[in-house]
Amino acid sequence: TVFSTPLDVLLASDRKLFPHLKIPRILEQAFDYILAHGLHQEGIFRIAGVQDEIKALRNDWNNYTVTDFSKEKSPHNVSGLLKLFFREFPNPLLTFEVGPELLKAADISDEVAQIE
Repeated sequence: TVFSTPLDVLLASDRKLFPHLKIPRILEQAFDYILAHGLHQEGIFRIAGVQDEIKALRNDWNNYTVTDFSKEKSPHNVSGLLKLFFREFPNPLLTFEVGPELLKAADISDEVAQIE
């Protein structure tokens, strides 16, 4: 399964088929698709896709019956799937341990120092 799987576990699983990956396949493919087809769409992350189609995409990815978005016609469906993927994470991306450091970084005005 792809959804609700910790990132490290998902990446290790994906690397069995795609050893070059630096991020899980679903993220790589979604980012590439949105860059190619969604940047000029109004409200790419604001306007909802078709829920039934997003659920079907979710099931296809979970069952590994699809490993890219080559047949997808709606960037809004892909962005909706991406948002669903992040919502279903078992652990937050930004953990409580790094929260205070992120808040400190937000107060730094120099962008280079902020990134460091």
